[in-house]
Amino acid sequence: MNIAVPIRQSVFRELQVVQLLGQYTSEDGTLTPGQAGTIVYCHRNGHAFEVEFSSPAPMVVTLNADEIAAIDE
Repeated sequence: MNIAVPIRQSVFRELQVVQLLGQYTSEDGTLTPGQAGTIVYCHRNGHAFEVEFSSPAPMVVTLNADEIAAIDE
């Protein structure tokens, strides 16, 4: 018996501006909560995203949906 499971659509989309909810640290620098970035790619049906930040240092990071929030436009 096959049971269809609906795929949940993400509330985020590519090229949407979002904000970081927590601190993120990498060898390229540290991003602080509230920092704005742009979604450049969606993974796993909208459960994870490549987000590009331009400051303090340009970087692209992979974040889960629960690590970002939409910025009201």
